[in-house]
Amino acid sequence: KQCLNTYTSDIKVPISFTVGNDKYLRINTTQCNDADNCNSAVLGVPTVNATKNGLQCPTCFALNFTACNSSVTPCTGDETYCMDFTGFLYQ
Repeated sequence: KQCLNTYTSDIKVPISFTVGNDKYLRINTTQCNDADNCNSAVLGVPTVNATKNGLQCPTCFALNFTACNSSVTPCTGDETYCMDFTGFLYQ
């Protein structure tokens, strides 16, 4: 939960990423701006739909490392777009 200066999004929620190596990222989000603590509700974690849908995207994911080996990963469920993002994920 956090405060933002602005938030506009056409992203369908919940958000689902298949990042390769049998790793999935599921995000549920909501937005509000009508009252203090308007985001106090507890959101549920989206369920995993691991059914391959025939689409593929290049992926590169490595937990606890700053470099990874690129591969092609099948998309699952409602995933219909490839996207790029960069960051560090440590466990």
